[in-house]
Order: sequence, then structure tokens, then C-alpha cells
Amino acid sequence: MKPTLHTILSRDDSPITLDEWGAALERLDSFTITNNIKQQNPFTKEFTHFDSPGGGYWKSPSINGPVWSDDGAIWFRFGEGSVLATQFSNLDDPELVSLAESLVASVRHHQIGA
Repeated sequence: MKPTLHTILSRDDSPITLDEWGAALERLDSFTITNNIKQQNPFTKEFTHFDSPGGGYWKSPSINGPVWSDDGAIWFRFGEGSVLATQFSNLDDPELVSLAESLVASVRHHQIGA
């Protein structure tokens, strides 16, 4: 089974607060906070949404092909002072790098199933 690669935006010295996260996204039209996250049942392949304060989706201008969620969006969740972008692995995405810089944070991979 091929491992799933996600991207985490975080800080080493202090957690990102929900207020900081919301303020950083206010200047970006491509990010939408819905306070939920979209997930896919691995057995039925059906999509469902779960409550997730600070979670939502990102319509990245750098994405030119299909994404796992079938809606063209990168879904993210906020939790424990960091943000995880589901099945997105481009650490060089200009908008993501700019967002990390505005939060004095960094982006890195998070691999599941390795």
C-alpha cells in the first residue's frame, strides 16, 4: 500500500492559535473556513463531513488536476496548534509558503502508512 502524504503547517516554538489562523486566512480568498473537514470512508468510498473548528477547504490556484476529494478542494483541519492539509504534498506552493511566513511557521510532510 502506497503511503498517504499530507502537509502540516506548524511552529516549533509555540502553537498557532485558532484566532491567529482565522486572521491569517482573512487576506486569502482561496481559503474558506467551514468549521468542518471532509473525509472519505475507506470501505464505501462515500464522503462525509465532521465538525472541526478552524477546518475548511482551500482552492489552490496551483492545482491543475483532480484531487482526492472530487470537488477540486484541498481540505484542511486545525488542531493542537497546527494545520494539516489532507493529501496535499507540495511544500513549495507559493500561497502555502506565504501563509506559513505570515504565521512565522513552516510546512513539512506528514506521512501516514509508511
